[in-house]
This record gives sequence, C-alpha cells and structure tokens, in this order.
Amino acid sequence: MGLLDDLRNAPSPDGVRPCKLGVALSQMNDDVSSEIKRIMDSIVSLEGVYTASWLARQLSNYGFRMNHQSILRHARGECCCANR
Repeated sequence: MGLLDDLRNAPSPDGVRPCKLGVALSQMNDDVSSEIKRIMDSIVSLEGVYTASWLARQLSNYGFRMNHQSILRHARGECCCANR
C-alpha cells in the first residue's frame, strides 16, 4: 500500500487546532487580547504605524513565538481559526 492509499483511507482529523496566534490570544486576558485585535485591525487596514513584524517581536518578548506571516493570516481570517 502506498502513500496515496494511506491518504485516501486515513481517518479525518478530529478537529482543527487554532493557529499560533489563536492559541496565544486564548491564553491572554480580555484587555490584552482586545488590544492585540485592535492592532491587527490597524495592520490589515494599513492604518496606523503598526506592522505584523513589530507585533511578532512584541509577542516574542513575552514568550509567544510566531512570525509576521502567522499574524497576517490570522488577522485576514486565512488561518485555521477562521474555519472554527
């Protein structure tokens, strides 16, 4: 049996895990997560001075390791969290 057969016959995953940013937001208090969401809205709308790289560095300083692409995917609703 080959890879193709295994892929076709494998059971589906039991659900979708949140992305790295989704996990981080779930571990933060409401005030912090609300502020991060406000900053992400500013990043996506290209209004303001924030960038996804800046936010990734800030989160990294507090142990939440992710890159700017993870932040952009989450902010745009393109990550696995959007399917939840």
